[in-house]
Amino acid sequence: MTMTKSASSIIFVLAAIGASAQVNPYKDPTPGVSGYRAEVLAEVRVQEDKFTRLAEAIPADKYTYRPTGDVRSIAEVFLHVAAANYNLPKLIGTPPPTGVDVEHLEKSATDKTKVESILKDSFTHEREAIVKMPDADLEKSMDWFGGKNTERGVLLFMVRHTAEHLGQSIAYARMVGVIPPWTEDQQRGQARSASAKDASKDNGAQELVTMEAEFMKATAEKGSAGYIFYYAEDAVELPDGESILEGKEAILKTLGFLDKGNSLTWTPVKADMAASGDLGYTYGNYEYRGKDKDGKPFVAHGKYMTVWKKQKDGSWKVALDMGNSTTEK
Repeated sequence: MTMTKSASSIIFVLAAIGASAQVNPYKDPTPGVSGYRAEVLAEVRVQEDKFTRLAEAIPADKYTYRPTGDVRSIAEVFLHVAAANYNLPKLIGTPPPTGVDVEHLEKSATDKTKVESILKDSFTHEREAIVKMPDADLEKSMDWFGGKNTERGVLLFMVRHTAEHLGQSIAYARMVGVIPPWTEDQQRGQARSASAKDASKDNGAQELVTMEAEFMKATAEKGSAGYIFYYAEDAVELPDGESILEGKEAILKTLGFLDKGNSLTWTPVKADMAASGDLGYTYGNYEYRGKDKDGKPFVAHGKYMTVWKKQKDGSWKVALDMGNSTTEK
């Protein structure tokens, strides 16, 4: 589409923790825990799930990325969270395990596999500490940053601290071209239901919506190679403000930006299918996240339309793609 969705067309999507989330602690609470501690554990489990999935989604070579030289890298943020998960529970009666060097944990690793393991183990430690904590201790008072706090307040602080760094990690992930996995879940869910909004009957348009979701997922995972796979050999691209591109090979030459850590996503607003069942279209909005010539992140939005054509082998391919930029989100 014209940043190819105009350099391809793409999907936005709405959220809800339950959509396709792997964890729903509100439906399946931690056994044997109730009241305030159960509520805190629910939030901890949600945060653990998101951190775990985000850490898995970020490529290993991006773990040392930091937006500026004076802030933590991606690995250091993950390990900072792990250190807090080990350190804060001592305030509610559970010290760090023997052998865990909390003070130096933040800079102890950059290897993706090791960082993921430390992060996962730290959340296990935090959850177990909350489970073991007696309800009777919730109102126990302690000195706290020049004032007073309770163990109940410590649990609240633990959740707040993790939430702060989850937001930071999401921003970092976006900067290196990674869409949070739960957002992808929501995008796929919206894509699967998008055509139902306007269609009075199922005329096959849902298949195109499904193709759009697969198209975007391949682009996120494989860059230009994943993107161009969905184009027909004789496809035509109508870029915003540029000359017409004819043929898959000519279009591929313009897709290098997809291999540089940039992010292109799109949201179908409507899909429709011809009565013949071999031609259809989708249209909607796209979002592009990249960096300008000075290396500063920017976000661009636009509209797109894609014409899909069924091939002789039964597969669907993009026959024509077009779009234009807009200042609207």
